[in-house]
Amino acid sequence: MNYTQQANQWLSRFEIAITSNTNRVFANGRQQVEVTISIEPRKGQEISAEQLATLQLIVIDDDGIPRDLQGDLQVTDRRDGRFAFHAASGAMPSALMQSSPRTLRRRFYVSSTHAGGTLSTLYAGIWKDEQTHFETNRAPFQSSVVIESIATPEPHASMFSLELEKKSESYNVEGTHDDEFEYQVGHFGFSDPRNRIVESHAHATPSGEAFYWRHNWDHVLISFTGTNDYSQYCHVTAYGVNETFERYTGGAQPLFTNRPNHMTLSLYHQRFYRRHYSDRAEHASRWTVLDKHGNAYGIEFVATESGRHVQFRLTQANG
Repeated sequence: MNYTQQANQWLSRFEIAITSNTNRVFANGRQQVEVTISIEPRKGQEISAEQLATLQLIVIDDDGIPRDLQGDLQVTDRRDGRFAFHAASGAMPSALMQSSPRTLRRRFYVSSTHAGGTLSTLYAGIWKDEQTHFETNRAPFQSSVVIESIATPEPHASMFSLELEKKSESYNVEGTHDDEFEYQVGHFGFSDPRNRIVESHAHATPSGEAFYWRHNWDHVLISFTGTNDYSQYCHVTAYGVNETFERYTGGAQPLFTNRPNHMTLSLYHQRFYRRHYSDRAEHASRWTVLDKHGNAYGIEFVATESGRHVQFRLTQANG
């Protein structure tokens, strides 16, 4: 009995289709394409759970040999909900052919690290038993899909926005010389509101720890204000995307400032009239941020103007 006869006697349907909105995927190893395999046994035949579990996506090598997906093409049966499907084509998901109650389906999610512009043809395969494997690259069930790998975007600073809110001030009234507090909050995200940061990873100073701080103390021998000590303290801190940020205002209840899908920058200054000390330190604040398509960008935050301002610059992304 030849291959076609065996397949026809067992199956009435065996096909593969792209069921996300496009066959394109950014080649970052994170964004996915959804691929669905549909299979149906002939009347009087069955597909066992063990056989269904062997359904797989395959490629055909130059010698015509079926191969598992590996290397630059990765496959899983789980959708990574962090990342959106590629939407550059604007196409609708492929319509699956009408099915019967006996139609069985499995969905797979494919990611790529191929060079941009690479076209990959995928087929479906299944083991009937230990000796018999059917593929959709030949009759009677010829079916395939093509996945196009898209080069990741070249990063540039205009892709991002760092918006600093208006500075706010408060006072802690305890005596003649009140403590003075100054706060400024920054929100870092994509300039395009259609994009968003879905994850951020710190590679130097951890999230929530100041990467810049400065202490100043000036003691004068003669003062006409009733105090001889003039002190200041400031720190600049970066918080990961969607992390809760607490801003304290001189003993009052903390204010929670957070913008969805943005990182938060905190610039804090305090002036007081007590003995203190002088010190200054600055550490690296380097991050990798992932956008909704899984593309990675390296970001570094830098405090300027003695901690009164903060800016960002692009660096090499990690991972």
